Parts: sequence; structure tokens; C-alpha cells
Amino acid sequence: MYGQNNMKIKARKDEVLSALRINREEHQQIVKEARAGYIEKAKQALAAKLDELASGKIAALHFGLMLPADNTKEYDAAIRMLELHQEDFVELDEALVRCFVLNQWEWMSQFISSNVGYSATAMKKSYE
Repeated sequence: MYGQNNMKIKARKDEVLSALRINREEHQQIVKEARAGYIEKAKQALAAKLDELASGKIAALHFGLMLPADNTKEYDAAIRMLELHQEDFVELDEALVRCFVLNQWEWMSQFISSNVGYSATAMKKSYE
């Protein structure tokens, strides 16, 4: 059935909202860890460059640190959309089930790869 995105289901709105909120919390945990990890690595890289400059060396100031990603707005928009939905059930196609319920957004691999160097949770998810 994978890849057959013509299929549609009706799902309980509260169950989909619950899944989205849980997925958003996990996303925010990764973002929080990644930001803290990025700041620590940036401080270390900057200190090393300052040491080089203080010793009279000409140091390249490129640090090679990827900025942590944050796609929280995607979750917020989906959650708000469902909160505004007036019915108890929502119709979802395969793509929406993958995003909202299974947390398999099209940007997820990029999100994990940009945060894996700073977040233990992202590192764990990279092996799933």
C-alpha cells in the first residue's frame, strides 16, 4: 500500500491532534538540545580561533558549524488547522498520515542531519 496516495481515511480529530502534539514535543526537545549544543561548540570554536589570533597566527574565521534547524512552525500550523476544524473526524490521505501521525515529514531527514551533531535525541532518531 506504500506510495498509493489515493487512499483516504477518516480519523478522530483528537487522536490526530494528540499525535501532532507529541511529535511537536519531541521536535522541540531536539531543537532545545541542538541550540544548546550549537552554542557550546560555537564557543569552543571561537575560543580556539581567539587563541590562534592571540598567539599571532593568521586564523581563518570559518567555523564549519551547521546551524540547527527548527520546523516547529509546521507543527503549529497543522495543530491550529485541526483546532479550527469543526468536526470530530478529519479526512487524511497517506501524505497527511505520514506527516501528522507518523512524523515522517518531507524535511525530517534534513532536520535530523542538521541537528545530529548537537542533540542526543537527534542522534538516536538518526538510527531509527
